[in-house]
Amino acid sequence: MHHSARDLLRTIAVVTSLALAGCAEQPGAPEADDAGPFADLPREAYRHQLPDGRITAGTGYRIGDHLLIDGDVLIPAEPTRPEATAAIANSLWPNKRIYYQFEPAVPQHVRDQVVAATGPWTQAGFRFYPRTTQANYVTITGAYFPGYEWVCAASLGFQPPVMYFAGSSCTTHDYVHEWGHILGLHHEHARNDRDQYVIVDGTVEQVFGASAWHATGYDFDSVMHYDAFGRNNDGSLNYDHVKIRARDGRSLYSYGWTTTASASDLNALFWAYWVEPPCGPGTGHVCQ
Repeated sequence: MHHSARDLLRTIAVVTSLALAGCAEQPGAPEADDAGPFADLPREAYRHQLPDGRITAGTGYRIGDHLLIDGDVLIPAEPTRPEATAAIANSLWPNKRIYYQFEPAVPQHVRDQVVAATGPWTQAGFRFYPRTTQANYVTITGAYFPGYEWVCAASLGFQPPVMYFAGSSCTTHDYVHEWGHILGLHHEHARNDRDQYVIVDGTVEQVFGASAWHATGYDFDSVMHYDAFGRNNDGSLNYDHVKIRARDGRSLYSYGWTTTASASDLNALFWAYWVEPPCGPGTGHVCQ
């Protein structure tokens, strides 16, 4: 993303990816996290099943009832989540309806931008409503820490309590990107085949296993793809620190900036939420 919690995290800490059984350890040694607002946050190991069936593992930062992983992704922390990884079906929003509620301190211009950022996702059949009495909804609040208004992050999928941290200096890309996480999408550049398409440094998470959702080619146009650059502590681009470089030589400015969902983003959600389950002997479903 352009401005997100991962940018802050990368300037002061490294979230490492741990190898699962049978997988080689990813390159990149952990660095000391002795500066910035994350310095006093406890770190916890996790192994988590993503909504699309893949597995991610590493070390996250404990923030309330959540762990912050891969810079801008929130997953439930123990003991909120069970020892067993969450079932895929439980990570999807019932009926594709998402209710949200802003905390009082969120300024009106941020509210307007966050609500407008739902627009691209309505193309996949999602509907977004202000909460009235619904038990499960997205709580939208400000940035984590005073002075870091370029920080955005969100929960991954339907795993209550669902949180959306919307810093007032985030961009349209950021706000759209975070809604993608809430619907269940993870980062494009974390795909298990990403090394065929991009060169990344050791601080960029990678997940293991193939997606259970409709497979498409690697998509540099995905709104779930990060841009190329690291960040300074004030959120500005660090042009000297290229985090993700395309192997095909395309411009460093050609990915990670889109403000809408790509066709592959929408197709992944169509597949996840609308696909008919397999039927026939041994599947538990009778073919109609």
